[in-house]
Amino acid sequence: PEVVFHFRHMPLTKIHSLAMSAALLAESARQSGKFQEVHAALYGMNAELTQEKLKSLEIRYSLSKPKNLEHEGVALDIADANRLGIDGTP
Repeated sequence: PEVVFHFRHMPLTKIHSLAMSAALLAESARQSGKFQEVHAALYGMNAELTQEKLKSLEIRYSLSKPKNLEHEGVALDIADANRLGIDGTP
């Protein structure tokens, strides 16, 4: 049997001011086929995340600024979480 991981966005903006920006960057990376690399880099930064580091990742992985599609993807994930009563992440 094959196991498939499906990542969903749940930016905890009350805990980290750059959570939404990071989620949008990750979604942009997913659209570009670079999600795994950017996801690993974001988690490697964790509490040290800054706007400058997000910009650096954007440049390093040749990502474009998030478009409406990325905003919609993150918004749908948040709406699903809210509908299911999820208010945090592991």
